[in-house]
Amino acid sequence: MTKKVHIDPNDVYQYQLKSLQAGDVAFTLDIPSNPTKTFENAKIALNFKKQFEDQGIKLYAVITLDSSLNPEVARKFAKKINKLDFDGIAIGALTKLCSRLWQIGLIIASVKSVTTKPIHVMGVSGYDLMYLLAWLDIDSFDSNKHLKGAKYREYHLITGSLAYVGNHHAYRRRFVRNGFTPCFCPACLQMKKLEKFQESDAKVVAYLAAHNFFVMMQHLRLITLAKDEGWFERLLQERMLRSSRLRKAIEILSRTSLVSRGI
Repeated sequence: MTKKVHIDPNDVYQYQLKSLQAGDVAFTLDIPSNPTKTFENAKIALNFKKQFEDQGIKLYAVITLDSSLNPEVARKFAKKINKLDFDGIAIGALTKLCSRLWQIGLIIASVKSVTTKPIHVMGVSGYDLMYLLAWLDIDSFDSNKHLKGAKYREYHLITGSLAYVGNHHAYRRRFVRNGFTPCFCPACLQMKKLEKFQESDAKVVAYLAAHNFFVMMQHLRLITLAKDEGWFERLLQERMLRSSRLRKAIEILSRTSLVSRGI
């Protein structure tokens, strides 16, 4: 029998005040699948707004979705938050949709259409979503994909795809056991061969997570450079040639009134 744990949002905000530093971002307490309660928790956070401001900490209100995963739910609460004194909006509860990139895009675009505040996307689950967020001009995101992938011995390739180096992934495509690492990041230079990543050692997992993080940062820097220099559309087209999921998502979003430009 699972015991329910009650979390007081006041305790969460007090903890963030004690642990965060100037330049950090505090997030309101979200309740999965309960957007109404999440919004109520966000309003409680406004009682601490002055304290966060005095410490140089920005306060973002989190939007979550109910079980319907309806973009209109996110849109409704984004309109309410846009009228309140928050520094930005964070969108959570998107991991359930990792296989439906177009639906994630609709939710994010729906929020963006009704707010002028910066938008942060929580729990980005893949490279295609990184490119989609860049196309939608989303301000920031967080991700633990490099960590979760390392746990299951997912080795990120510079192309933005995966190779599976763990023994329990024998049924997967792109399964590899042996050979020199196809990367020259510090972690791979240390490990040298892919079979080293199969060892049951916390240090090995840490090295694999570091490699995965390095690859994610390479893509992020490439996207940033392309946007700054004006050739992101070409980079996006190249990515779409390799990803039918990304191509479908952008084609669907381009046909809506939520996005001002097509592809």
